[in-house]
Formats: sequence, structure tokens, C-alpha cells
Amino acid sequence: LATIHAYSILQPSKIAGIEVISAKFQTLVSNTKKKPYDILETRNVKKEFEKDFEVFQDQLRGINDQILAFIDDSIDKVKTSTGTMDLMQRFKNLNLNFMEDVIRQKYMVVIERYHKELDKIQKHYEQVHKTPPYPNNYPDLAGKICWSRQLIEMIRKSDRINDECEDMGLKLKDFAEGRKVIKQRNKLIMVLLEYELIQKRKWGESIEEVKQGIQATLLVTQNDKLFVNWDPKIAEIASSVSIMKRLNIGAGDLGILCF
Repeated sequence: LATIHAYSILQPSKIAGIEVISAKFQTLVSNTKKKPYDILETRNVKKEFEKDFEVFQDQLRGINDQILAFIDDSIDKVKTSTGTMDLMQRFKNLNLNFMEDVIRQKYMVVIERYHKELDKIQKHYEQVHKTPPYPNNYPDLAGKICWSRQLIEMIRKSDRINDECEDMGLKLKDFAEGRKVIKQRNKLIMVLLEYELIQKRKWGESIEEVKQGIQATLLVTQNDKLFVNWDPKIAEIASSVSIMKRLNIGAGDLGILCF
């Protein structure tokens, strides 16, 4: 009865494809219940019961093997570390004891995939950090800061990976691959934070330049001709102010001057 109760979790599971295995288990249970004796009363039908129970156990082992193969196949179909981690969490929630060691081992797949994702992020940074991709309506400095923060957010997936591993009694630092991940993660975040700091410094320098332009006389005369004293940077900085505010980067009193 304990076995039937434990495996009944398969039926309501929303893991795509597991319903086939669940149906096989339900058939096994149904066939067992059809036996012409009360499976709780084993004394008078000991030999028959033991034979049927051995068949039940053998078929259950077959179902276990199918579940393990299903786990491998499902993981192979998912390519990202977060997708793999979400899938492993769903398998973990089934709470089937025979799966525990397998699931613990599969978390190494999550770490390996995350390591590859870090490599891609690092290469991407090295290739485009001077002219990174960002929305067309973003000024250069604001766009670069948004881009770097998006990369940091992607990198910080490791925080969740580490938490999930600890729930399984694992720690990233206990594995060679995990230690490499931690080292690369920290290095990349430091590089991106320094990159953002550089953009902030440039932003501050631009503010000081534009302040002078805003405070200067708008119309000036030269050789009896009237000219508009307009610094093109003013428009760019003005459009950056609202974006910088969303990024919690102060604009000093420039926001008041521009708006």
C-alpha cells in the first residue's frame, strides 16, 4: 500500500510525457487488485502471494527503469541551465526514493550547462562591449548600462542554482566544476560592475559639460548676426535623464534644469 501511495504522485504530475509511465503503473495496480485473494491476508495463500508479489516487484523495477530513462531523455531535450533546473525540481517533487541519487547526480548537468552559458556571456562581452546592442531609442551611455545590467542578471542565475543544490545536500564549491563556475561568475560580475562604473563616470562628466551649455545664453550675436547657442549633447543628455532615473542613477539638479 505504501508503494501504491508513493507512486500515485505520477498521475497528477504535469511533467510532459510522464502520463505514459503513470498509465503503466495504474495498470499494474489494477491487475494486482484483481487477484482472487485479499493481498492483506497472506497466511493462507503465502506461496501464491509471494509469487504474485515477486512479479509485482519485477514489473515495478521495470517502471523505475522507464522513469530513469525518461529523466535522461527529458533532460537532453532542455538546453538551458534554468530550464534543466526547473525540470529537475519537478522530478524532485515526485518524492520517489529510488530517484534521489539520480537527481543529485543530474544537478551536475545544470552546473555544466551554466558554465557553458558563462563562457558565452564572456565571449559576448569581449566582442561587443565597445558597441553593445541596446534599444535604438536609448542614448549611448544609458544603453550601455542597461546592457551590462542585463548580463549581470543572466549571470546571477547561479544564486538560484546554488540554493537548489544546497537543498539536495550539495554545494557548488565541493565540485571542481562548481569552483570554476564560482570563480568565473565573480570575475564576470566584477568586470561588468567596473564597466558600468566607467559609464557612470562618463555620464557625470557629460552632466557637467551640459550644465554649462544650459546656463549659457541661448541666443548670441556675432558680426551682427544672431546665432542659437545650442550644444547637441543637451538633447542626448536630456533624453537620458528619465532612463537613468529608472536605473536609480542620479542626475543631480540636471533633471530639474532639463524638465
